[in-house]
Amino acid sequence: MMLLPCDYCDSKTAVIFCHVDSAKLCISCDQHVHSVNALSLKHVRSHICDNCRNEPVAVRCATDNLVLCNVCDSNAHNSSSVASFLHARHRLHGFSGCPPPSKSPPF
Repeated sequence: MMLLPCDYCDSKTAVIFCHVDSAKLCISCDQHVHSVNALSLKHVRSHICDNCRNEPVAVRCATDNLVLCNVCDSNAHNSSSVASFLHARHRLHGFSGCPPPSKSPPF
């Protein structure tokens, strides 16, 4: 699967989706862009789906240790009634603020 380049630097892999800017960013660009001022610190962001690598996450499947967008979660867990009931999943919400560059986004 092709990894998406960061919309800001176009050289590193995007792992964060900024809902306000509709931008996919690498960790260092996310930190740079969202530490500029108090308003940008309020932007709600999410990790990008571990499966499709294109959409913001909505669910964490602890059983598979994956964060998934709604479509990928539905494809993985609704196609099998066993996975739907046995996998430990919970909804994820976006985050704001700015973690230090060495930290991963919270889930």
